[in-house]
Amino acid sequence: MADAVDELVGEAETPEELVAVIGALLGKDLTDEQFDAVIDSVFSEPLSDENFAAALDAVFEEPLTDEQFEAVITAVLDEPLSNEQFEELVNVLESDSVSEEQVAAAVDEIIQNDISEEQAVDLATSEKVLQSIDGEQAAEIFDAVDISGINPEEAEQLVAAVQDAPTEVKEAFEGEINIFEGAVDTYVPLGSTVSVGTRRVVVAAAGVLFVAPTIAAIPPTAPINGSGNNNPTPNNSGTGSASMSVEPRRRVRGK
Repeated sequence: MADAVDELVGEAETPEELVAVIGALLGKDLTDEQFDAVIDSVFSEPLSDENFAAALDAVFEEPLTDEQFEAVITAVLDEPLSNEQFEELVNVLESDSVSEEQVAAAVDEIIQNDISEEQAVDLATSEKVLQSIDGEQAAEIFDAVDISGINPEEAEQLVAAVQDAPTEVKEAFEGEINIFEGAVDTYVPLGSTVSVGTRRVVVAAAGVLFVAPTIAAIPPTAPINGSGNNNPTPNNSGTGSASMSVEPRRRVRGK
């Protein structure tokens, strides 16, 4: 059967032809071994981005058992994926035909394949992915995200995905990402009722109010008079005039 499947898949050149072949093959009552043979044949060779997307859509048109899902993910990740193909894989994981348990299993496989920065961003900006994984998986994903390199649209998607995620995922996010760098100012951290950006403004304003009274309390420096003495009133002891005249001594001439 494997040879027959290889021939059918090999003859399909366009996305439409590939979808038709996959639909015809998977529409039969296949054993697990036969299903694996079909999937291995479909993804054994590198596919164009268009054919890859069409193949995934055809495979996931109906819900798969956990064993079938594992076979598909293993076959898909066996070959290097382009950024567009990985995005398509994440889109499939977000579909209704894939359970949260299957998403978590797929993330495990992806992490084991040394997740790239682009792949980490795709996963971190997916609400369903963050809803499906645990704290350890989330930490692996966020550790691979360069928060200074994401664009504003990705940052907005990241905040939206993390904000509604489970607590352990939020803890991983705040532990691996510098949320005060400025990229995720709209995110509301755990234990806070205001966003990161609002909190930064409040802290800055409090700092100004703390310093201002200190500056106002410093006394002005007293002016110094021309003689260099800060006290213009002479310090005279006793009574009498402040100034004294001295009579010159008379020289006694000898006779």
